[in-house]
Amino acid sequence: MTRTAKYHNADDLLDNCEIKNLCYIWPKSSCAVPILSPNSPLAGKFNTNVIVRILFTMCRFPPAGPRLLNTCGVKWCVNPYHYTEAKMYRVKRFASGQPNALLPEQESSRHLIAPPDEELIEMRPKNPLHIKMLMDSASLAGYDTDGILKTKGFAIPKKKEIRMASEDSPPVLTIKLREEPKPKPKDETPLESWEDIEFGIDKMIAHISEQRKAKQERNSE
Repeated sequence: MTRTAKYHNADDLLDNCEIKNLCYIWPKSSCAVPILSPNSPLAGKFNTNVIVRILFTMCRFPPAGPRLLNTCGVKWCVNPYHYTEAKMYRVKRFASGQPNALLPEQESSRHLIAPPDEELIEMRPKNPLHIKMLMDSASLAGYDTDGILKTKGFAIPKKKEIRMASEDSPPVLTIKLREEPKPKPKDETPLESWEDIEFGIDKMIAHISEQRKAKQERNSE
């Protein structure tokens, strides 16, 4: 008798988690990290059974390196916005001007990293609860996850500001590293679509990239 697969997309994986603050806590097991069965259809599609890597690829982009770094300090958290790539890959992505796109060295192995883009898009979160949670996580973390880095693990970031601007106005939002996020009043604004969230993050990243480029040009003069 063939068993029906339990997990097909990001919503299925996130539904299996306990939510604490902005962490998605996968049920603990005897394994070292949250993983699926090697026979899981998702494990076959992504060529890995590591849940964090699968969710990161679904919700963000295919990671280039073999490891993703946890920045929230919660061992069983699988929130893709609580993880980041190694610095060398982040630098390359910023320099490319398309930080969510594949790096050149990933092009030849794209078919091994994840299913085709059309299928991958269908796997992204559609549950409004998860979209809201991930949107808040992305806003707090920032592209480099500096907003949630803790002393546990590998780095303590210096305080810095990330300015985010609209297309026709000066920077209007400052994201700063802070000790504890303050509770936000209930937002009655209708939830954005996943595409809107990605567009907003891309605009923030593009602005940061432009600032860094301008600074480099000034320093070279």
